[in-house]
Amino acid sequence: MAEVPTLSQLPDPPPAKTGWPWTMQSDSWPVAPPDGGRWPKISVVTPSYNQEEFLEETIRSVILQGYPNLQYIVVDGKSTDGSAEILEKYDPWIDQWESEPDAGQSHAINKGFQRCTGEWGNWINSDDLLCQNALHHFPLSSLQPETLYVGDCLLVDTQNKSFKRHRGRVHTIEELIRIQEIWRSDGYIPQPSVLFPLKKYWESGGLNPLNHSTMDYELWGKMLLTGVQISYVGDEISRFRIYEEQKTANRKVTTESLVNSAERILKNSPSIEGDKERELESKLQRYMRAFRSGGEGRLVEWGVPPKATRKLRRAWSCLSSVLAS
Repeated sequence: MAEVPTLSQLPDPPPAKTGWPWTMQSDSWPVAPPDGGRWPKISVVTPSYNQEEFLEETIRSVILQGYPNLQYIVVDGKSTDGSAEILEKYDPWIDQWESEPDAGQSHAINKGFQRCTGEWGNWINSDDLLCQNALHHFPLSSLQPETLYVGDCLLVDTQNKSFKRHRGRVHTIEELIRIQEIWRSDGYIPQPSVLFPLKKYWESGGLNPLNHSTMDYELWGKMLLTGVQISYVGDEISRFRIYEEQKTANRKVTTESLVNSAERILKNSPSIEGDKERELESKLQRYMRAFRSGGEGRLVEWGVPPKATRKLRRAWSCLSSVLAS
């Protein structure tokens, strides 16, 4: 980082903004790790487009980690709101930033990582943020080069109020591909809570620039194919915003993208073949057909057959009418 800031050095927060990361900072770091070496260089990329409402909070959550060997890059897609002014305000603490047109989120993230020189990294979208002391929770003095580290994630609203803590439970390619049983049954890997080796990011091909909905899911699959292991650290690393306008709120588009990504991963997985491959492929196809025919909702995602889904909806509608009368 161009300069590791303290809270007092940053611009004053907007009126009524308090707590992390407005009026609080992370704990300080020793000059060197316990072995007397150096802290590994961590590169963080933030892609952004017209996220003025959240961008400043995201930036502060990264630079107030206080990490002594952090590289921070922001790639803005030529926003038409006040994002550029926010970036100018925090320019002394951002290593590189730009505000130029790009070809979408995945392209912007790849472009950011092309400029990174760190050994480890992740991206933090401009409507998400790191938790206070997030980087303290990773075993930074003993990171393993073939490991994807995953922490917990707090789901928050637009006011940064937490309503759920999430912990992933994917460990293998097969578990990743089991969308219905694991990924969509509250076992997904929370992307902003990850720390991955950048060497493996590029070895796996980086983000698919044509995948605009589930690029992280596809990346984890490609990394697993390179031999990466997943390790869960069990601490709160990030806060992920849930709101109606976000891209992932479109369940139909996201589901189709998930299934298509899973099929590509399955096809390229040499460890899954024969009956197991046919079983997983069949489940993916059934899940997609059920989602399309059911048309909507958690019942379909949980595997309830479309016919039963329609009956349950009618029964609930009748019960609601009775209760309301």
